[in-house]
Amino acid sequence: MRRPSGHHDRRRQRHSAPHGGAILLCVMICLCVVMLMLAQLVRTTLATRQRLRAERDARQCDWLAESGVRRSLDRRQHDPQYTGEIWEWTADAAAGLSAGRVTIAIPSAPLNGQSMARVVAEYPTNRAVSVRKTRLITLTQRP
Repeated sequence: MRRPSGHHDRRRQRHSAPHGGAILLCVMICLCVVMLMLAQLVRTTLATRQRLRAERDARQCDWLAESGVRRSLDRRQHDPQYTGEIWEWTADAAAGLSAGRVTIAIPSAPLNGQSMARVVAEYPTNRAVSVRKTRLITLTQRP
C-alpha cells in the first residue's frame, strides 16, 4: 500500500529536521554578548559625561574665584573700608548655568598695613557635588 505523497513518515521527519535547540542557544549567546557590549558602552558614556561635567564645573569655579580676586582688589582700591561681600545667583537653565556663590572676606584690622583677602568660590551650589576654590591674596594699603 502506497502512502499519499503529502504524508511523511514521523521517524524520517525527526531525523531530517535541523537542530533547532542548538541554533536557539547560539542566538541567545549572541544576544547576551551584544547586550553586554551595549551595557559597557552606556557605562563608558555616563562616566565620560560625568567627568566632562566635573571638568567644566572646576573651570567655571576657577573663573569665579579669579573674578572674586579682581573684584576685591578693585573695591579695596576705591574703598579702603571695604570688608567683603557675598555674590549669589540662581540657576538659569536657558543659559546653561547652575547656582553659585562667591564670598569675599577681608579682616577689618590690617597688620603692618597689609590685609589678607580670602575669596571662596563654590559652583554649583544647587547639586549634591560642587567645586570649591579658595584664593588668598595680600592687600597692601596705599599711603
